[in-house]
Amino acid sequence: MYLDDFEDTSSEHPSEMDTDGSEDNESESRSDQDDEGDGSGSKSDEDGEDGSGSDENNSEGDEYSEDDSGDDDGDSEDDEGGNEAALQSSLVYNCPWTTDFHPPPARAFHKSRKCVGVSSSSPIQTFRRLFCDQVFNLILEQTNIYERQKYAKARDAKPGIDITRSELEKFIGVNIIMGYCRHPSIDSYWSTDESFRNERISKSMPCKTFKRILGNLHLVDNQHSEKQNEYASNKLYKVSNFLELLKRNFQRHFDPGEKLTIDEMMIKFKGRSSLKQYIKQKPIKRGYKVWIPDTLTGYVYNFDIYSGKSEERRTPLGEHVVGSLTKELSTKFHHVYFDNFFTLPFLVEKLLRDGIYCTGTLRSTRKGIPADIIHKTKMSRGDAKYLSVGSISIVKWMDRKPVLMMSNVTDPGTMTSISRKSKNGKVIQLQCPVMVQDYNFGKVGVDRVDQRIQYYAVDRKSRRNWLRIFFHFLNVALSNAFVLYCRDHPDENMRYLEFVANIAEELIGRNSSVKRKNGRPPHLEEGVPIAVRKVNHKDLR
Repeated sequence: MYLDDFEDTSSEHPSEMDTDGSEDNESESRSDQDDEGDGSGSKSDEDGEDGSGSDENNSEGDEYSEDDSGDDDGDSEDDEGGNEAALQSSLVYNCPWTTDFHPPPARAFHKSRKCVGVSSSSPIQTFRRLFCDQVFNLILEQTNIYERQKYAKARDAKPGIDITRSELEKFIGVNIIMGYCRHPSIDSYWSTDESFRNERISKSMPCKTFKRILGNLHLVDNQHSEKQNEYASNKLYKVSNFLELLKRNFQRHFDPGEKLTIDEMMIKFKGRSSLKQYIKQKPIKRGYKVWIPDTLTGYVYNFDIYSGKSEERRTPLGEHVVGSLTKELSTKFHHVYFDNFFTLPFLVEKLLRDGIYCTGTLRSTRKGIPADIIHKTKMSRGDAKYLSVGSISIVKWMDRKPVLMMSNVTDPGTMTSISRKSKNGKVIQLQCPVMVQDYNFGKVGVDRVDQRIQYYAVDRKSRRNWLRIFFHFLNVALSNAFVLYCRDHPDENMRYLEFVANIAEELIGRNSSVKRKNGRPPHLEEGVPIAVRKVNHKDLR
């Protein structure tokens, strides 16, 4: 059943399926009004938080921009028929659908790759495997280059001293602590008011040093003349080198399991950027969209930031995303789950030919779906029917609303029992296809990583539109490191908060302290008379 040549096609924008099986149609469109306050003419509180004199033109917190490339207008329903030759040779478009299901040949799952390195003995060692020396050196080198370039433009300013590796690690550690010890502003961590002051942060580094690193933080040389043409064509050039290093480390130190989920993750951003998306139904409505495949444990194995429709892409967006994220998984017989943004009869057949099993929700408007399935017939809650072509099957199951599912591996006739609540609040048992239950169990990885990151997110408002991406993937690295640590230490029951706190302590240094300079003390100590507090230390000698 394998073809020699098979071109790609796919779908448009996603919608989510509720836990009760109903579908919420999700639309992605541009908005004329910003209901969250970023359309005002004045600067938002997101400006100047990092104290940076950034060289970027786009700023978070300025007026809302209508130049967002939020919609990929070319990815419409019509794109499903982009390759007529491939469609003519497709079984799902040309063969009759029947109730005879033929399961695919039993194939054992093969791990995609072997992990490199040995098990870590501490959280900081696990984190350094992902956020490795190359990542730290890239940040350190480019930050110092940018600071020297900035001082070169200001001729009257005196050049500063380059930041050190130790200072950079302390800066990362301080930001991690700020993620789980939230204060109203950066200055409050160094406040003289003890109700605001954080002793661990204030003793690790001066506030001016923290703001200096934050203001000069950079990941690429803006004045690299040999790469100006490349930068012009790459909207993510500010973070591309950083992301490639992280992606390589994420894939190097983890073996993806049999079950994987392909979904989207949103990075919150409300400023002006051509990369920003607007999705009305999402909790984070405005921001950067990231396509990710992850495992049941919530480990982000790969990722791809959506930067709009490119000239090189010849296939619809959904097909392109699935193809790029699963190209290394062919003939490994993974089981991939995705929502109805990606699910298409043609794509499901192609994945089966590539040695990848898949299950997903399905839109009734897709081409190739038999009319007997989408035809509106009276069905009671718990009823189900299906049609198949070989190993590919479509199931229609009635919950509160009809639910369409498609798979190239699961037997559509196998039923199970699930619990649901009726209108009067009583719990009832319903018959449900195993395909639906399997989908609900398999598509939980993205929710787990989102939940883990949200609790203690390292985040920073800035006028630089790429900084949110940097801190988001710092959070992803922490989350992935936690998954690796739990895998390597199955008998140790460590919480995520304890894990990130341990990493922060190691990055800062347990014996780190700021030396006091002559002059007014940085904070007022208890038990010191007010008259003594105003006296210079030299006068007390």
